[in-house]
Amino acid sequence: MSRFSPAVVALAFLLVGLGCSSSSTYRAPEFNPVANRRVAVLPFVPTYDGRNLPTSVVDDIPLVGERVRTGEDYLRRAFIARLSRGAFDIVETGYVDTRLTHAGLFADQAFRDASVQELGQLLSVDAVIFGEVTEWDVTYLGLETRHSVEANVQMIDVDRGEVLVSATVGEEDGGGLSGGPTGFTDLAVQPILALSSANLIKLGRKVANGLASPFLPSEMDIDDAEMRAPFLLFATHDQPAGRALEPGQVLTVAAQGAAGMRAEWVFGTEGVRGSMSEVEAGVYVGKIAIPRGLVLREEILSVELANARGYRSRQTVAHKPLNTTTTSSTSQE
Repeated sequence: MSRFSPAVVALAFLLVGLGCSSSSTYRAPEFNPVANRRVAVLPFVPTYDGRNLPTSVVDDIPLVGERVRTGEDYLRRAFIARLSRGAFDIVETGYVDTRLTHAGLFADQAFRDASVQELGQLLSVDAVIFGEVTEWDVTYLGLETRHSVEANVQMIDVDRGEVLVSATVGEEDGGGLSGGPTGFTDLAVQPILALSSANLIKLGRKVANGLASPFLPSEMDIDDAEMRAPFLLFATHDQPAGRALEPGQVLTVAAQGAAGMRAEWVFGTEGVRGSMSEVEAGVYVGKIAIPRGLVLREEILSVELANARGYRSRQTVAHKPLNTTTTSSTSQE
């Protein structure tokens, strides 16, 4: 004899079908997924109300190593992590956000009203990617807890203003009756366990991977492993923040990424650059001797990796702009 009343059994059948996923994608005919493009992923904009969310909804994402506090932060970073597997030179989010802030375009998502040409010039990129999070939600349905995440992205060419790639992906899952109860204990406990932010993170990761999928090359797109930009995990230098460089000082620059690449440090938009050495597999170090006469005012230092076919990735050390009161040309060791 069944341990459940007819009403509970009916509710179970109703709720079992609630888990689902949905997606739609577009690629412009001229979009080449293995072409090396410099792109900026703009802050993802939330359009969900968040009224049903638990207090703590987002955990650390280990790949980035920073604390993120909202669904849109997490999805943006998870999307970038997946996108970095392709041929794109992705501008660091810290640099993007800083440039938007200085231009008065960060607060209240003012960048959404700027032209893509203006954004392209501001960020020195070939394309910009807009993202919108339409669902990041927890819903309670009696003995059932449902989680839903949905977002969309668009890559727009800054020269032509045309959409190159777009995607919308949604995922839904839950716990409780549709999770397959084994008794009344499960009915009482499972919805509570389902409140963990890990459920939203799991769905968020699936959504981020789905959003990035149309941007990435398939096996048919790649006939050579070198026809994509090398990955670049991080770039840094050893000058303490807020301290001016002194004439004669040696600045050390370090980066980690794909092994066997050509590595260079690059100063600012003028492209003053110098070589870095691969001291072990995938670890690059360069030293810059600061000469007398060099003037730096909040100058940005970047590291660039390039493979044998010329595909490049660049990452900016955006959190440590450099200053000095000297005035001559840069030399290197």
